[in-house]
Amino acid sequence: MKIEDQLNRLSKKVGRGKPDIDSTFKIYENRHPFPLTLGKYTLNATFQLEEITKITLPENPAIDIKDVLFFDTETTGLSSGTGTIPFLIGFGYFINESFITKQFFLKSPSAEYAMLEEVNKIINKYDYIASYNGKGFDTHILESRFILNRISSRLAELNHIDLLYPCRAFFRRYLGSASLQNIERGILNYTRHDDIPGALIPYVYFDFLKSGNDEKIHAVIEHNRLDILSLAFIIKLLNTLMKNPSESPHELVSLSAANYLKNKRISGEAKIHFENIIQRGNNDTLRKEAKKSLSMLLKREDIHKASLLWEEEKDELYAIIELAKYHEHKTKRIDVALEITNEGLDKCRLMRELENNNLKHLYDELEKRKRRLLRKLKRNTKT
Repeated sequence: MKIEDQLNRLSKKVGRGKPDIDSTFKIYENRHPFPLTLGKYTLNATFQLEEITKITLPENPAIDIKDVLFFDTETTGLSSGTGTIPFLIGFGYFINESFITKQFFLKSPSAEYAMLEEVNKIINKYDYIASYNGKGFDTHILESRFILNRISSRLAELNHIDLLYPCRAFFRRYLGSASLQNIERGILNYTRHDDIPGALIPYVYFDFLKSGNDEKIHAVIEHNRLDILSLAFIIKLLNTLMKNPSESPHELVSLSAANYLKNKRISGEAKIHFENIIQRGNNDTLRKEAKKSLSMLLKREDIHKASLLWEEEKDELYAIIELAKYHEHKTKRIDVALEITNEGLDKCRLMRELENNNLKHLYDELEKRKRRLLRKLKRNTKT
């Protein structure tokens, strides 16, 4: 469908509004009282952020959600250059048992300074800010506009919780895409109706500047409001999933979260997720992957426990190699290490014959280990 056709179709859905180009900028404020529901999730009260900050903030503080300012922008383009203007700047925050969305809409580019002054007043009240790809886009746009308008802002100094990165790590493998609306549909079980496509938003604004008709702008404002609202639910979900993997919508989400936490060296939560997948045991492939990852994590902390997992997975080549290392270097049972190494060599030969796998490097590693073990056995026999 052509852009013009999509815009016309959108205007019929949104309804006709009165042109108003006299005002400099307009503020849209909405109060969303508890209980607040989006899809299958409900917010009944404010909460502490104790888990998600471990992977999003360097000092890992526990902070109250009421101290976090959510934000999202709609801009005249996707470039982060000085020519891109954020014509709609939306905020969200918790206060008095409610979630408030407050959006600033620029009705005329000449009023940008006045609007940014008001926007900056809100920013300066907070020490923590949350976004979805705000680090990569929105903050750069806003900072450049503040500089161009010679407005001193604390935006760059705020502790930034960018939810895009943990969402990618937790959900992309399960959903295929970690776009905000994909997470809404696939995780929150919420589908927007009559939502304006993001690609059309700059065209809607340019049409407004040209005609002064705001009939299509309301759809952009609603799109932005829902983006901000989603962030509040997603940050709560991520915080919950980190400490309670049983809340995960799928084992693949829990496994992705565990691997991400392991890579971030947040081992306590990672182990809880891995163990949850192993105990569930609904998917043998995921269970085996969880066992492997957990064993490699335990290898640094409790190698005896890791060896028990390798024994359980002795049909896997990686487990055979790790067990051979374990008995050679830790238990010093050279004869056992040699026996396991021979098992690994046999398995390599069989796998290469049946599956034509390129296992030469593993085979060579096992052969090298075998020669070393034989030398050790020979020395032990002499003594």
